[in-house]
Amino acid sequence: MTLLECLLYQAVHRESQVAREYIALPSGPVGATGFLPSAGTVIITEKFEGRWRLLLNGREIEAEETESGVPRYVIPEPGDFIIYHDGTERRGWVSLQIITLGTLVILALPARRRRKEMTPEELS
Repeated sequence: MTLLECLLYQAVHRESQVAREYIALPSGPVGATGFLPSAGTVIITEKFEGRWRLLLNGREIEAEETESGVPRYVIPEPGDFIIYHDGTERRGWVSLQIITLGTLVILALPARRRRKEMTPEELS
């Protein structure tokens, strides 16, 4: 099971009825790509947060939060899609933490004294 599971809700109008069809979209660990055959709704079964992005034919589609707290994207037309999780902010924080930790380790290393700073008793 992957971290990201997507569902496509496709509404087809026939004689004043709405037929609903759920299609599982192929996905990877943190994203998905493919072709949406018609207009509908894509629901990502992950917690809603502003870092999920859906591009449809190169244009970004805004996410809405459902009642259950997952992101939903209303797809106005068929086309190629890309879903990804933008982790730029997290990478920045992790990089800052690594730099800070490295600086602290370097500053904590003992420094040697020069010979001329030592007394003759310490040298013998």
